[in-house]
Amino acid sequence: MQAIETAFRTALEPLRLPYSHFKTHNIVYPSVCLHGSSDTGQRFVFRIIPENRTTYIPGGRVTVTLASKGNFREYTGTPEKCIARVKDWLDKRGL
Repeated sequence: MQAIETAFRTALEPLRLPYSHFKTHNIVYPSVCLHGSSDTGQRFVFRIIPENRTTYIPGGRVTVTLASKGNFREYTGTPEKCIARVKDWLDKRGL
């Protein structure tokens, strides 16, 4: 999960989200969470979890969800595609 967080940070770095931070959990319930908010106060929390919800095997599939309010469909695929979906969602909202 640490590798996914690193890829997530690298992909979102050009957006320069001023109010955001990552949380990574590797043991009980592996996940990578991006908590953030915009200048206008819009808050968002994205979660990337393994497809089988128990362990992540490198090269495996993951699921990304928007845990806060918003219009984002849950997506399952490779980590790179999930990160790209989040980046597109943030780009469309000007965040």
